[in-house]
Amino acid sequence: MSFYAEWQGKWAYFKAIGYFCSYVPEELLIAAGFNPIRILPGVTDASLSQTHLQSYTCYLSRACLHRALMGELDFLSGVIFAHTCDTMQGLADIWLQARPGTFVETFNFPTVLNSEKAIHYTIAELERLKKRLEDLTGKTIEEESLREAIKLVNKKRALLQSLASKREKLPASLYFRIVNQAITMPVEEAINFLETVGLEPEEKPQDKIRILLAGSTLDDMVLVEFVEESGGKIVEDDFCNGTRYFQTLTDETLPPMEAIARRLMERPLCPCKFLRTGAYSRSLMEKAYKVQAHGVILIRQKFCDPWGWEFPLMQSVFREKQIPLLMVETEQPGAPGPAATRIQAFLEMLKGG
Repeated sequence: MSFYAEWQGKWAYFKAIGYFCSYVPEELLIAAGFNPIRILPGVTDASLSQTHLQSYTCYLSRACLHRALMGELDFLSGVIFAHTCDTMQGLADIWLQARPGTFVETFNFPTVLNSEKAIHYTIAELERLKKRLEDLTGKTIEEESLREAIKLVNKKRALLQSLASKREKLPASLYFRIVNQAITMPVEEAINFLETVGLEPEEKPQDKIRILLAGSTLDDMVLVEFVEESGGKIVEDDFCNGTRYFQTLTDETLPPMEAIARRLMERPLCPCKFLRTGAYSRSLMEKAYKVQAHGVILIRQKFCDPWGWEFPLMQSVFREKQIPLLMVETEQPGAPGPAATRIQAFLEMLKGG
């Protein structure tokens, strides 16, 4: 299913702008008059991207570019990247070459977050992006518009937090589908959807092995369903289109630009950013303790360097605390393939323990 198929007919009167990472400041995009739409790869091929990207780039970058070249993203007024990995940095330039005339911008959120100057740099970068959006629309972004946008995004994230509090009673595939729908809809439509979505609780979630699933992004429901069909229960996640996106809210009492910057600085880390050595791995370990997970499964997209670099640290931290950890490498969504055997063996080990 394409998350974007309904846009042309159902929401043609909404202005939308695409983004690739939860470090992109949604509030600023909304204040500029756009609906921020997360760009996900989906279950599709990536063949059209092969003339622009090497085969050793991640499937996320190749499949998203394929979507653009297919015309699936033509409803977007532009795309916003975040400064994360080398592949996404390169894709920003390639996107502009492959889709001439498209508005493309990169939000250069700092990599090193423990610098005392990081907050000042972030505010300055927000101001630069604000100016670029004002040039695009021909309209000034007023402070009141920013405050209203902050309230709107906070409401959506709070509803997702509420959904997450019920996740143990839901099939994981349903939970992740709801989250992905909410971040690929107009923001007010997403709020209405989350307020009215019907939920079908599972009968005996307590009989399963409690798993924390982590990684960069997740839209592979086949893998999620396989974990739960094999005896696991995904009780928590750590994904860019999961809890890392909505776990923290923006402080509505601060000046808007400072509030947005501080939330970005304080939100859950990902391996693309540095706070201190092992900070991400320790935060993941603490999350596993909090939800009493029996084990953690890391879904690493093939060719994703930041997660590859983090894994040895993660192994050390989890070994020290005696929390079982499995890393499986995937590429294209669909059949789990070799990952299936490793996941089954991991769950059997946890069950036996």
